[in-house]
Amino acid sequence: MERRKVVTDASAVVKWFVEEEYSREARLLRDTYVDGLIDC
Repeated sequence: MERRKVVTDASAVVKWFVEEEYSREARLLRDTYVDGLIDC
């Protein structure tokens, strides 16, 4: 299976550390990358 590539910006990275709207989704994106399912 080919991994998808995504591009994140600083606002997504901030959401990893500061609880804001869509922080849950930003952490899910991070965890998906750590698990090797996507490339950034």
